[in-house]
Amino acid sequence: MKLLMADDNPDVIETLTNYFSARRYEVQSVADGLECLSVAQDFKPDAILLDIKMKRIDGDKIIMDLLTLLPNVKILVITGNQDQALRDKIFKMGIDGYFEKPVSLLILHQKIREIEYSLKTSAEEK
Repeated sequence: MKLLMADDNPDVIETLTNYFSARRYEVQSVADGLECLSVAQDFKPDAILLDIKMKRIDGDKIIMDLLTLLPNVKILVITGNQDQALRDKIFKMGIDGYFEKPVSLLILHQKIREIEYSLKTSAEEK
């Protein structure tokens, strides 16, 4: 399963990348929203772990672009932002999960496993 991490905090990127790479996921990471769009187009991840507040362009500004580019991608938002109105807005855009920092790696990994199972089940039905 291919994961794209988008966060402007290098410590978050390092932690997530190391954790999921050690569990045999194919991982790429980027530090801002524009780079996320560019890499997503080439990498074609199954899921994107997306921060909201980033340099150059925020995550909430690219969600619709990502879903247009990759209609089947699963987007999990990981953020320190606790704005309920923003949370409601991005859920309406079609994200698949919302996690507040600091995020539990075990809970996040469980969500990734659910997505992975869902993708395998869909592929087997075809």
